[in-house]
Amino acid sequence: GVAAALIELLRVPDARARFAPAFARLRDRFTWERAAKPLVDFCREPRLAPDKDAHVNSVAVELQPTPVWKLPLKAWWVLRCGGPGALWREVLSYVRWSLSRVG
Repeated sequence: GVAAALIELLRVPDARARFAPAFARLRDRFTWERAAKPLVDFCREPRLAPDKDAHVNSVAVELQPTPVWKLPLKAWWVLRCGGPGALWREVLSYVRWSLSRVG
C-alpha cells in the first residue's frame, strides 16, 4: 500500500509546489529533535517497561564464545551483510573478547 501511494505521488505533476503548503504546516512537528526526544529521554533515564518483571534484568548472563565450527558461517554472514570492514571489526572484537576472558 505504501509503495503504491508513493508511486502515485510521483506521478502527480509539480507535486512539490502543490503539496508545499501542507508540508510547511507539518514541518515543525517532524524535526529530528522532536522525533528523537523519547529515545533521548530514555537514554538519559533508562527504565524497565511496565509490563516487564523487575527482577528479569538482575540475572547475570554469561556470554559464551561462538563455537569454532560456527565461525566460518558467522564470518561469511558478517562479510555478506557488512562487507570487509564489518568482518575486520568483528574479528577484532572477538579477539579482544577472547583475550579478556583469559586474564
